[in-house]
Amino acid sequence: LLASLKAASRCGGQAAWSSMRFEELLASMQRLLIDAGMDAAVLTVRSSLKLRGTPVGAALLGGPENALAGTHAAIRGGFRRRRALLIGVCYPDSDAGMRLRGSWNDVHDICDWLLSEGLFLQEEVHLLVDAPTSQMSERPTRANVLLQLSWLLTGDERAAWAGSSSAGCWASYATTYREAEDMSNQQIFLHFSGHGDNGELLPSDWETAGHIAERELARLVD
Repeated sequence: LLASLKAASRCGGQAAWSSMRFEELLASMQRLLIDAGMDAAVLTVRSSLKLRGTPVGAALLGGPENALAGTHAAIRGGFRRRRALLIGVCYPDSDAGMRLRGSWNDVHDICDWLLSEGLFLQEEVHLLVDAPTSQMSERPTRANVLLQLSWLLTGDERAAWAGSSSAGCWASYATTYREAEDMSNQQIFLHFSGHGDNGELLPSDWETAGHIAERELARLVD
């Protein structure tokens, strides 16, 4: 996904990737996989929005009127509030067969792109990774993932972040409480790099704390 968006940006800047339709984005991603020798891979995109015939910019920038604006002020004007949660799990403490190598890089690459394109402000991006340097509050444990998903989906800031990592994405937090926000006219972005199956997510401590089931995610959405 990111490689396709960056390739389009190199050709024509933000206007190029934001004017791409989702069918074109999928075709570009498919070509990259074929070039990498993964001919059998099948890509799908799921969204609460109608994607067929829709420009990518209309989904990420807050409407067609902002898709080609190309200015930070116009992009920010598409939604009243934005939140992004980026989770990267490499399972370094699990058996070798469970370990992943690229999840942390995926998260930081996505974070850098969201910030550089002006899609989110630094304080609107929350990050969870199980890197050796991460504090316990920054790790994608079952409890932390559910807490941050609640913030992402409801605006409930029980985990208000305070501080930034060397990569520029906000990393540590202090506990606060406030009333959940009205979700109208808000943009949320979730990226998860890790193991999962049948609607389940595997946090970093899945072997002791268990997986995050689809029904738990559904309750958060409802």
